[in-house]
Amino acid sequence: MTDIANNDELLTLSEVASYLKVAEKTIHRMVKKGEIPCFKVASQWRFKKSGIDAWLHSKLQTTPSDETTRLLEESPELVPFSRLTTTDLIIEDVKAGNKEEILKQMIQPLLSGELLEKGDDYLKKLLDREKMISTGIGNGIALPHIRNPQENPSTVPAVVIGRCEEGAEYDSLDGKKTYLFFLIFTNSIKVHLRLTSRINRILMNKEILEKLKKTQSKTDLYKLIIEEDHVILELEKESQRVSSSPEGE
Repeated sequence: MTDIANNDELLTLSEVASYLKVAEKTIHRMVKKGEIPCFKVASQWRFKKSGIDAWLHSKLQTTPSDETTRLLEESPELVPFSRLTTTDLIIEDVKAGNKEEILKQMIQPLLSGELLEKGDDYLKKLLDREKMISTGIGNGIALPHIRNPQENPSTVPAVVIGRCEEGAEYDSLDGKKTYLFFLIFTNSIKVHLRLTSRINRILMNKEILEKLKKTQSKTDLYKLIIEEDHVILELEKESQRVSSSPEGE
């Protein structure tokens, strides 16, 4: 077999199958469906290794890395918030300070839970995102995240929740103090958007929002969020049932 270490080398179909560790008939099928980059040379299919590597990288970036991510992308109503956060991911006493000081506290549960390896690199990405426009969306809420979710590690999606009792100056869009922080941690753009939507829906309940600001323990904070999320998910499931049922039923 030809040496395929050279990234610019042309590969045969059998070499690509060996390189990707799949059957040749699988590559045949992908070629017919146009699912893999290739071209013909004298009626024979050829593959540029650099093109295969780039294609493979794009697949890794877009393929859900776990069952929770897959469900959130395809059937978000089946994933309760209890699968996205735990009391270990909740900080009930975030100390007020500047953005860097606050975000350092927010990423600590990710480091402790081994969801994140390099805190400094991640902190820089969070701060770079804040320079674009503050993630303090107003009404005492901030949703910190990095600019490109796909740069997050391929782990289960998670939400770190922080509460600052006295409120922090976080350059909020309404100019007021921020009390609640929800750090969204996922490498799927679709999941990121759906989690943002879920959090916003939970916090639309002003009564729950005020209770979250005043609660004194992470257990109570967790319970409030899980209970409100349960109500929202039940409404979504009912909406799904109504929309899928035949007219007149």
